[in-house]
Amino acid sequence: EFNAVDSDLPAEHWGNFYRAYSNDASGALSHAENVCRGFIESGAMAKAKARGIVENLDSSRPFLSRFEFIEALAALSATFPKDMNRKVTGANKRVAHILWRATDPDRAAWLFNNSRRVLALLPSGTSSNEALHAEVKNWFSETQQIHQSTLCLKLLMLTLGKQIPHFLAMAHPTISQCASRVLLARAVANSPWTDVARQSWCSELSHEAHVEKAALPYNESHAEGVSKVRSWNMKRPAAVKKSHFKRTVFTLKRLSKLRTQGTRTCR
Repeated sequence: EFNAVDSDLPAEHWGNFYRAYSNDASGALSHAENVCRGFIESGAMAKAKARGIVENLDSSRPFLSRFEFIEALAALSATFPKDMNRKVTGANKRVAHILWRATDPDRAAWLFNNSRRVLALLPSGTSSNEALHAEVKNWFSETQQIHQSTLCLKLLMLTLGKQIPHFLAMAHPTISQCASRVLLARAVANSPWTDVARQSWCSELSHEAHVEKAALPYNESHAEGVSKVRSWNMKRPAAVKKSHFKRTVFTLKRLSKLRTQGTRTCR
């Protein structure tokens, strides 16, 4: 329900965006909220009331308040007590305790941030209508004549191309920074990786194996040319002649026959 949107409610209904350093969106729990929060772990809510709340839950409608969110979790805890007593893998905590911690003021404020972020993606005023007209005009700027059936098919495909990236941006808010055409290309393109290719590539990256160089068509001719250039350089007199060796106090020739420990005699 945190991904759902109620177009009848203004943006001011959800308050400011919570950023953890301000307590505007996360205040202390009220007495009614504390009572319902205690019902999450104990499951003490009345069965008839809990069953009615669960049956009236609508996934297309967002939670309008923090109390409604806590009350829904308390109703789920009272309706499904066996599931609440199970332990979560990894955390080794009961499901009821995990849900109880989710109703903490700070955690609940982070969850309601999703509803606030979805509102930021929605158009305001007449901007959506104007943007749609401009985009449709761009689509058909070079089209002079078109059949009605072709027009319907083209509009259907272009509408689908608009809905796919918009849905991805709503489901994953972090990728909403990408361009619409980039999201559409990533969504409809086929991955070049198959299961066999990915497994073979991962096996090459393991510690036991080493990544080999790619077998390019001109590797052999290039290696042959490199060897010829090196052999020609070695034929020059400057390459055969021994270069001057710089002598320092540590590399002087030994004149005495007295051998010092750890050094060799110079011949």
